[in-house]
Amino acid sequence: MIVTEASPASQAEWDAFVRAAPGGSFLQSWGWGEFQRAAGFPITRLMARNGVSSHHSQLTTHRSDIQGVCLCIRRPLPLRRFSLYAPWGPVLRGDLSMGDMIAVLMALAGAFRAHLQGGGVFARVEPKLPEESGITHALNAAGFTRSVRSIQPKDTRVLDLTQSEDDLLRAMHPKTRYNIRLARRHGAVVAEETTPRGLRIFFALASEVARRERFRYHPNHYYETLLQTLAPLAMLTVLIARHQDLPLAGSLLVHFGDTVTYAYGASSSRRKHVMAPHLLHWESILRAKAEGAARYDFFGVAPPGASVVHPWFGISRFKQGFGGVAEQYVGAADLIADAALYRAVEIGRSLRALLR
Repeated sequence: MIVTEASPASQAEWDAFVRAAPGGSFLQSWGWGEFQRAAGFPITRLMARNGVSSHHSQLTTHRSDIQGVCLCIRRPLPLRRFSLYAPWGPVLRGDLSMGDMIAVLMALAGAFRAHLQGGGVFARVEPKLPEESGITHALNAAGFTRSVRSIQPKDTRVLDLTQSEDDLLRAMHPKTRYNIRLARRHGAVVAEETTPRGLRIFFALASEVARRERFRYHPNHYYETLLQTLAPLAMLTVLIARHQDLPLAGSLLVHFGDTVTYAYGASSSRRKHVMAPHLLHWESILRAKAEGAARYDFFGVAPPGASVVHPWFGISRFKQGFGGVAEQYVGAADLIADAALYRAVEIGRSLRALLR
């Protein structure tokens, strides 16, 4: 198994592989790597092939098919240390045997260890695969251990957009259907505003949510960089719902492969009777369907059986009203390079979480 760093010439090959793989997502796309780089985080793109290198080196040319890819983001830690993070990665071929899956992960683990030299504490992976895929066993066999926390959602809901519009409506909770129609009767409208102005409107709504719910959003420059890097690739759409020209809700949708993902959303507490968020989601679904997407990912819900005290309980109930099916992934696993510092980092994060 040969692991190489992908060159810019590999962009089309990389994205084609990620689109076709069962665990592929926008978070492992070439464009997402460019966004992370523009946001100030060094990245590495690793490709695992079951072939022979022409010079027996990880950095030389090679032959054979891709078995797996992994976009790794370098994140800073205290004391000039760092970690590597693969959001919903690595992405593996869907037809690998257990032995082949372990071989690919072991090869990637070797590349991680090389990139962790010089101050790296751990590498965190987060495959977008269910438990029944066998990925947890393969990760353990390759030297990874289950992480105490996941960064990306382990649970989500996905809507099948190959259904007709009527079937989508029938599958909704009756109250959700009613609220969509109510929003239209009130005169709410949804428009695409994938522009700096639209982004400013979204950030104003997000700032209101942050104050109201004590919820943490990214800083404004994060979304500005997102727009600058993903919009030219036709990967980002900004939608704003208004009532009588007053912005009431907004969303950032990310497009990749056959999936449109509701990546970020925010809504105002003003004129709640208009039900603008319901219309915003429905219009997002209809636009995704019209452009040929097969899946609409709500990108995160509370786990099954979560109580009303779960921080995502309310938004999860809202999302479930639109129908769809639940998907659950294995969560994060870590390859530890410095056990003492790794424990210190995790204890520090736990303490900060308690103090918030």
